[in-house]
Amino acid sequence: MALSGLMLYAATAPFNFTDDTQIVLMKIAHISPFPFADTWAHAPRWVSAASVALDVAFFLPFGVLGGLFERHASIEPRRRRILLVTLLGFLLSTSIETAQVFTRDRIPSSADVFANTVGTAIGAWAVLRRIA
Repeated sequence: MALSGLMLYAATAPFNFTDDTQIVLMKIAHISPFPFADTWAHAPRWVSAASVALDVAFFLPFGVLGGLFERHASIEPRRRRILLVTLLGFLLSTSIETAQVFTRDRIPSSADVFANTVGTAIGAWAVLRRIA
């Protein structure tokens, strides 16, 4: 829970929130259903590999800690535990990106949700693979 709060804090800093409807609607319009399309670029292009790698790395600790927490749970088999931790990572990432819609300085992205979810799954898999 504390890690989730810290991640939300880091992803919304410097807390320049807005209630300007135009800014919010513009950000929503730029969220692509295709996660790797950079809709903020003037010409069509892809989200950078470095950005995706950083987003994966940002959620690895969440997956690791979730996996460590889940190792004592009674949920079997291991795949179900990994899926549960991954779902929690997806929900946290979606919450963070939703909060970024209401900031002036941050840009929400479906690529971030995808990469963060992958990072969570990798972290949970790595821990639960070694424990089980």
